[in-house]
Amino acid sequence: MDSKSINIEGYFYPILASLENDTPEARMEKWNKFRLLPELMQNKISSKNTADRIRSMASLFNLELYQIDAVSRSIRNYFFGKLKLEDMPLCLSKEAAIDLTRAQEISKQIVDRIINDQLVEKSYQANLLNITVQEALKNYPELGEQLITTEKIMLHSFPEPVRPSIKNWLTDYTFTLGQDKRGAMERSRYLFQNANARNLKGEDRQRLSYILRVYDENLPVTINKATRRVIFSAVAPEPPATSSVSAPKTQPDFSQSHEPGSVHFSSPQQLPYERKNSPNVLNITRLEEKPKPLPNNVVNLKDTDN
Repeated sequence: MDSKSINIEGYFYPILASLENDTPEARMEKWNKFRLLPELMQNKISSKNTADRIRSMASLFNLELYQIDAVSRSIRNYFFGKLKLEDMPLCLSKEAAIDLTRAQEISKQIVDRIINDQLVEKSYQANLLNITVQEALKNYPELGEQLITTEKIMLHSFPEPVRPSIKNWLTDYTFTLGQDKRGAMERSRYLFQNANARNLKGEDRQRLSYILRVYDENLPVTINKATRRVIFSAVAPEPPATSSVSAPKTQPDFSQSHEPGSVHFSSPQQLPYERKNSPNVLNITRLEEKPKPLPNNVVNLKDTDN
């Protein structure tokens, strides 16, 4: 497939449709909104199934490329909460330069074949599995690389910032609080005092709090077996600890600045499921010990998620 064909193919994917104001900031905002969507909605604006249905509509209504782009963008804006269904026909009529009656017919196709499509939802539900986070990380290693917050984080004995993945956050968490049993009090202390976590806001803090709680309490999480991702759509914040929280005396300081874009793919530490006969904690080098050299298999990669 040549580059021209690839560019044309992008018109059929709502997530790739053009932006009203195409700037680096707008592109970043788009992907941030995408990450916050429930996975089913992410699938509906990024899957081949949706692209095939838009292609079918384009053939049915004899749409040109700029009109296909308007259809895809309208679908994305609906799932992003920027466009109401009742406003879609008028929006399509204006942006695709078509009469209102035709725009209403296209809007009905969008609702019936994409927004309310039950086959996509049934297929999605069939891939869901309830399993503890420890088992999930062991059986689906790729899940450990799922990003759960926005900003890169720092790890002890690791010189550069790393991706804010499940595995890297658990590495930092268990290193910071040690191997003792952890409860709501310790989690609260970490979330509000740790240099990596204390500035988190909104959805980022809720997702991290959720992962730490299910990890400590060995609770099941819902994962998508096909995409190897934890489902966060039903996450509720953990009730705050009843006592005041003080910063740990031995907490490492990861607040130093780092160059944006300089990032490692994964942390050098191993999680419990990666070691034989290990307890449900991370065996991390303590602060008072001499840091060990990085293993040879740690790969430097640019952060491709943005």
